[in-house]
Amino acid sequence: MPRRETVKKALKAIKRGADYKYFFDHLKSPEWIKPLWKEGFFRDPPKPIKEGEYISFPSWPESIYLARMAPLNPKLVLEVILQIPDVGNARIYQDLIDAALKMPPELAACLVEKTKKWAKSLYLSVPEKLGQLISHLAEGGKTEEALEIAEVLLDIIPDSSSIKDIFPPEPRPRFDIWSYEQILKENYPQLIKESGLPAFKLLCDLLEKAVHLSQREKYEKPVDLSYIWRPAIEDHLQNTREDVKNVLVNAVRDAADLLIKEGLLSIEETIHHLEKYSYPIFKRIILYLLWRFPEKAGRFIPQYLINNTLFNDPHFRHEYNILLRKYFKNLDNREKKQIIRWLEQGPDPELLKDKSPGEKEQLRKLWLRNQLARFNLEDLPREWQKVYKELVEKFGEPEHPDFVFTTSTWIGPTSPLTKEAILQKSIDELIEFLKSWSPPEIPFGEPSPEGLGRELASAVAEQPERFAIEAKKFKGTGPTYVRHLISGFTEALKEGKSFPWEQILNLCEWAISQPREISKKRKIPFGFDPDWGWTRKEIASLLETGLEKYAFPFKLRERIWKILEPLTEDPEPTREEEEKRFDLHELEWPTLAINSVRGRAFHAIIKYAIWVRQNLKKQKVKYQGFSSIPEVKEVLEKHLDPSHDPSLAIRSIYGQWLPWLIHLDSDWIKENLSKIFPEDNPKLRKVAWESYLVFNRASKYLVFNKASKEVYELLKDQYAQAVNTLSLDLKDKDLKETQKSLANHLMIFYALGSIEWDDPIFQSFWENAGPLRKEALEFIGRLLYQSKISQEFIKRFQKLWESYWYKFQDSFHKSPDKYKPELATFGWWFISEKFDVSWAINRLLEVLQLTRKIEPARMVLQHLTKISEKYLREAIKSLKLIAEGDQEGWVIYTGRKYIREILEKAMRDSKARSDAEPFVHYLGSRGFFEFRDLLRKN
Repeated sequence: MPRRETVKKALKAIKRGADYKYFFDHLKSPEWIKPLWKEGFFRDPPKPIKEGEYISFPSWPESIYLARMAPLNPKLVLEVILQIPDVGNARIYQDLIDAALKMPPELAACLVEKTKKWAKSLYLSVPEKLGQLISHLAEGGKTEEALEIAEVLLDIIPDSSSIKDIFPPEPRPRFDIWSYEQILKENYPQLIKESGLPAFKLLCDLLEKAVHLSQREKYEKPVDLSYIWRPAIEDHLQNTREDVKNVLVNAVRDAADLLIKEGLLSIEETIHHLEKYSYPIFKRIILYLLWRFPEKAGRFIPQYLINNTLFNDPHFRHEYNILLRKYFKNLDNREKKQIIRWLEQGPDPELLKDKSPGEKEQLRKLWLRNQLARFNLEDLPREWQKVYKELVEKFGEPEHPDFVFTTSTWIGPTSPLTKEAILQKSIDELIEFLKSWSPPEIPFGEPSPEGLGRELASAVAEQPERFAIEAKKFKGTGPTYVRHLISGFTEALKEGKSFPWEQILNLCEWAISQPREISKKRKIPFGFDPDWGWTRKEIASLLETGLEKYAFPFKLRERIWKILEPLTEDPEPTREEEEKRFDLHELEWPTLAINSVRGRAFHAIIKYAIWVRQNLKKQKVKYQGFSSIPEVKEVLEKHLDPSHDPSLAIRSIYGQWLPWLIHLDSDWIKENLSKIFPEDNPKLRKVAWESYLVFNRASKYLVFNKASKEVYELLKDQYAQAVNTLSLDLKDKDLKETQKSLANHLMIFYALGSIEWDDPIFQSFWENAGPLRKEALEFIGRLLYQSKISQEFIKRFQKLWESYWYKFQDSFHKSPDKYKPELATFGWWFISEKFDVSWAINRLLEVLQLTRKIEPARMVLQHLTKISEKYLREAIKSLKLIAEGDQEGWVIYTGRKYIREILEKAMRDSKARSDAEPFVHYLGSRGFFEFRDLLRKN
């Protein structure tokens, strides 16, 4: 044991953090434990550090030392651990569990009460290490203590997510499912071997709890729907879920297997225990064990096979079928006849309820085919073998007789004709096929109208001209195939192909003239479009794409409008549909619009207006706003009237296309702005405004430039209102896309000179924006970093930063933490390399002196290396400030390559060395000893 004077001398030398760590890292004897305890060590572990949503766990050299000494003096280490206060530091838990793992199990068992508390920790590798401790204790015969830890560690907690009211709840372990599964696979089997039934019972209890917590509805009898979430008890490709229920099914199955195989429990005892649980999943495990250990379970097999519930209940289908195939032949005649009698009785009457005589007969036959497929055919009496063969000849083999549901990779609807086969037919032959072909009555996985339509669309896209010249012949094929024909032409346009329009427009005119709803007297076969709505939307898409691509000759203007205008009056989206979505997020209204007929048509009329204007320009005809396209003006004005069209989805389109509408006729916008953003209808106003903000992200205005100034002047009042309400909107921690977009708009308008720093709207933004200031400044920084920007804009942004700094500098100094996130964004400005280096590095230092934080830190370190030749001392000062703010040391660690490069330069510079040497010592005090060699070199 070291003398008291030696201890005192050592303690004086370890006042700095790095020396303290170095001291404990290099102690090699447990004889220091008692003297250090007397001096107050091992009593004050560091607490976790919480910063907002993040938590970190400081390491503790003292606990690391104890773990290292545990094999050398386990009793002394145990005495100390039992007296260490629990402060919730997961990193210390890891060290102390490591110590327990190095002790004899009888000593480690003394820590059970502490470890049960540690088992509730979710962090780092605490769960995995406790799993190792469970097997360590079990191997040493301390099974009760191991079970106590396992009970806490492996416990299941209820689903706390917000979607549990929509979907069935998903209970979960306290920590990640992968680690949970590894503990059950790697560590728990040892406890099963040593403890037997108690360890098995704990697993069964956990599975029962998991099933119970995953149920949203209460059933009259035990139901777990396990045939859906666990198709097979054995490992099987159909088992695709990896949730806690499935992990526990594996664990119970494998534990039962191990107990029986090792002779630790008889199969009778195992089955007897599993039968105590009421959920079907446990009986399924019993069925699995029966065919897994037939030589030990012989007397139980007939008992389970002649159970009518097991025969009929879908829960047991898979495991029962395996048992039936393997052992039906071994049953006596009485038992076989009992099962055959169930076949003769036919299906549950509920299956046939409300069916026609013909449908009942077909369902009976299909049911019987599926039941017979559950047997080995050669084990059945010959008359039943004959019945099965006849049913298969009529209906085909059942695909998955062992599963109620199956999971497969289904690419999508299939077709009776491939694209190549369609192209080989003449148009007349194809149309005859489309009219005469009928899909199967049971459609799933079989050829369908949708699949055939997709192949037709692909064929049209490949050879559009061939189909275009005979398009009107498709009039009698129905909405499904007309829709896909039109879709094929749309795809051909996107691929840059051209084709004649006469017959296509003829077909479109005919299609929109059809009654939208198909007569209810006509029964629509499964798989066909229920009405002409989807076709109408596809026609709108075709026109929109053609107008955007300038694919139409201008002489077709009137015909195009003749088709387009009726689509703007289509009932979709309906008022009822929108009322069902009353809680839809504002930014989802444009999505609803683009997926509706009227919405798609509205997008097309904007493109129609742009198309007309461009064509008039080509013809050197003076464009006079909407006076040149009165048909568009009429539709736009009609649908601005809420009594005619109250749709929020349609109103979102006015906002989305607002800059273009201004471009088309700014005077009309001035006259109708109060209708687009009606003060007396806040919801319509909000939808239009937020759609405008998000779908016209400000960077687009860098292209328009002059046009954007006009946009700002027209919408100045709208921006003012948005800015003045910011303080009300920013209570939430998470910023909305619309708020971010508002910030981005204002920054670009400033760059363009549309708005100045002292403009009341701009001042109001900076004062009210709160956390949105960070978004604004980071947006500029990223824009500077990622884009080529003119010197004019760079000068204005430089002036903006200086004005911002001047405005808030008193607040910065009073509350640096409050402003740290937004100031830290200057890192993006710095790495953009757009500014004078002297200005940029001095601004960086100003920020770092206040915040000690910068983003993106590693890229800032990299850029400091680039400028360090000329600005070496400034680079060293910046490094020191960044390091001081990096409490966790991650920035230093990930940027050590750049730090070394700058320090190497500084050590060779007589002036910079005086700054660099103290910084190297500082890094050493933080535990980064890798830079010490720079001192030796110099």
